[in-house]
Amino acid sequence: MVQDKSIGSRLFDWSNVFLLAILGLACLLPFVHVVAVSLSSSGPASANAVTFWPKDFTLENYSAATSNPRLWNAFFWSIMRVVVGTLLTLSISILTAYPMSRDSNVFRARTVFVVLFLFAMLFDSGIIARFAVIRMIGLYDTFWVLVVPGAFSPWIIVLLMNFFRNLPKEMEEAAVIDGANHFDILFRIYIPLSTAAIATTGLFTMVGLWNDWFTAMLYLRSPDMYPLQTYLQNFLNITNIRELFSMGDVETFIKLVSNRGLRTATLALSLIPIMMVYPLLQRYFVKGIVLGAVKG
Repeated sequence: MVQDKSIGSRLFDWSNVFLLAILGLACLLPFVHVVAVSLSSSGPASANAVTFWPKDFTLENYSAATSNPRLWNAFFWSIMRVVVGTLLTLSISILTAYPMSRDSNVFRARTVFVVLFLFAMLFDSGIIARFAVIRMIGLYDTFWVLVVPGAFSPWIIVLLMNFFRNLPKEMEEAAVIDGANHFDILFRIYIPLSTAAIATTGLFTMVGLWNDWFTAMLYLRSPDMYPLQTYLQNFLNITNIRELFSMGDVETFIKLVSNRGLRTATLALSLIPIMMVYPLLQRYFVKGIVLGAVKG
């Protein structure tokens, strides 16, 4: 029989609920404010009169934002970067994590590589050295500079390696008896059983690639290949962003659309893709993190 909780236990539970609610609101309210401003007309938005509910509701900010071809071009390069970069990172990570999950008596150099990976996680060569290497190998001002340098992630490899080490060894031994080689074991046993870990690391990779703006700013000369976040960084720093748009009735445009409204509308649009992907992978998130962090 389960006993009733004590007063102290109940107070602790309610305190946790209260603190989590405050943290949740702190994360949610800025987003609500951005959406409210983006749905408000020029006057209230420019006067900072909008809080968490639109004033003089209008969709003109979104109409103006979506009419800008540069936004769609940036969307295209961001999606290309996320798709190619995620596939490349997961492929390299899985193929590296599998041999690293073997015991030292099977893969004798395992300890050496683990030390190298940990060293790479703790120390960085710096921007200047990395920039020189990028130019030397011919990646500068190309699309591949957005995905190749970050494709090898020691942190993701360690997470997948720990997950692979938790899988039942009996299944691998049975496969070996049936004549399976390492590729058979990896692609027919390990990967199907590692959906949670792969989905979790894939989500980390996607979010990281989608939010990164500095890489393109540093290594791309042509703004035509800027991904969305780099485009937004430039877009938000323009003094009068209405100059970027072709306007018909200027007076009506100025009345309905403000610099602030355009910025917030563009920011809200940039959040839609990642918000659509996250719910699909969220159910794997906790399971993947817990199972991948049990062993060292």
